[in-house]
Amino acid sequence: MTETKIITDVAESLGVAPDTLTPDTNLTDAGLDSLRLIMLVEKWRAEGVTVDFQDILTRATLAEWFELFQS
Repeated sequence: MTETKIITDVAESLGVAPDTLTPDTNLTDAGLDSLRLIMLVEKWRAEGVTVDFQDILTRATLAEWFELFQS
């Protein structure tokens, strides 16, 4: 998963332009609720990405998500 893909998918989920999101964006403050998060996780799983809902839920910013997907 690239940072660009993560940003693009999150922006689409939130209904905002990707360039409005930064690595420091707090996703809860940006409007990412649990339903949208579940939909993102399921989308990524369908694309073959191994992602754990609990792991991603405990991370508040895009930067933390980038780190998670790099490990």
